[in-house]
Amino acid sequence: MENKIDKVESNKEKDFLNLSRLNLSPHYIEDFLKFYRKNLFKKKKQKEKISYDLAKISEAGIIIQIIKDAFKNYPFNEMLDLDTIKGFIESDKNHVFVFRNDKNNIIGTITFVLDFEAKKGYIRSFAVLRRYWGKLDITNATRSVYSHMYESYKDTIFIWYSETLTVSAKAQHIFKQCYVEPIGFFPNKDILCNKVESEILQVAYNRKVITQYRSKEVPRIIIEVMKAFVYSSLKYNLISVNIEEPNIKLALKKIQEIYQKFQIKEIKDKFGYIEVKMSFNNSKSELSFIYTPQQRNIINMNYKVSFLEELSVFLKKISFIIKEKEIRYCECYVSAYKPSHQRLFSHHGFKPRGYIPSWKYNKEKDVFEDYILFNIFYGEIQKDFQRIEEIDLVMNHFFEK
Repeated sequence: MENKIDKVESNKEKDFLNLSRLNLSPHYIEDFLKFYRKNLFKKKKQKEKISYDLAKISEAGIIIQIIKDAFKNYPFNEMLDLDTIKGFIESDKNHVFVFRNDKNNIIGTITFVLDFEAKKGYIRSFAVLRRYWGKLDITNATRSVYSHMYESYKDTIFIWYSETLTVSAKAQHIFKQCYVEPIGFFPNKDILCNKVESEILQVAYNRKVITQYRSKEVPRIIIEVMKAFVYSSLKYNLISVNIEEPNIKLALKKIQEIYQKFQIKEIKDKFGYIEVKMSFNNSKSELSFIYTPQQRNIINMNYKVSFLEELSVFLKKISFIIKEKEIRYCECYVSAYKPSHQRLFSHHGFKPRGYIPSWKYNKEKDVFEDYILFNIFYGEIQKDFQRIEEIDLVMNHFFEK
């Protein structure tokens, strides 16, 4: 069964998704830079209480202390390691900034991790000393940092993204002010300050990555993904999609043969992350992910298979690991052009919680391709906290147990 949807903009759909009350028109990096330049003269006339600059090697220890202060029991040990932070500061692929008050004291930090091959920038470890929370407004300084990064890498980095805590309304607001827009939901992904926390995927796009460099292939999605697609379509005018229900028939004999060839390897690094690689003897098919025992989650999952039976075996093994390790959260970005893969993930309990246009760069085709954020989680989601309106909408829109 196949249905062609040419435009997803009817009032009925907007009312159904409760999106019409928000401004979902596209906000691109170019729009932010234009706004920033327009207001730069006005900004210069004002006395700024917060300034920023690139961190120095000698400031690595201070950065670690700020992160420790802002996030009690911070679980990402690499950001608490002095040699790692020094390496970030020295590397051309990372930019670590510090924020200073009017007394020149460092009061905050933010890190940008650049992946030039994927043409992406990852924003992480945005932290401010607790004693300044609610007392100093860091918004303008953060805008200036974003403007610097957007302008410096406008020809090489086309997508910027962050995974923002749902409990941090201030960070959500600041990032949205920099046009890093909410687009996906990670329920119960991490444990921070001894609490299970959810996160929002926020993305900033170069206009061309959506309007020119995005693949011309029409996405093919299962019906469960439609809700996520509508949200992104209203934001970025994605125009068309095919809804399909794949007729999946797995060969039992082939699955049994594959099981006999299955192998798995684990490599643990000094920070406690475990890289897991699954494969089959005499096959190029593989699936890999990062397992974090301290977080009890599975992230960074990537795979390539030659036929569905291989993916089915991989997902069965994932389901076993989730049960055995008592995993709280697991995620994978699945191609928006492979409905049979989407259906298999759905069969194994994964839910679509974000349609991400132009998410991955295909070097061979020289285009950016759409992906769907599928994840599975366990436990109750914390809801008694403040968040900006669109984050609240995204959480409710993509929430399904």
